[in-house]
Amino acid sequence: MIENGIMRSESLRGIVSARIPKDVENAIKEKAESEDRPVAYIVRNTLINHFGQKMHENK
Repeated sequence: MIENGIMRSESLRGIVSARIPKDVENAIKEKAESEDRPVAYIVRNTLINHFGQKMHENK
């Protein structure tokens, strides 16, 4: 979900959120529309990829 410039994803493991610029918000919404997927799906994958990569770099 994207609301007021904050991208947020909830799962059984917890909540992850990140503040994003308006152009990134628009790009995510356009990608969701072009792939015919919910915005929440794109947000979830984006956050998982970003934070998963950060966790890998910190090991």
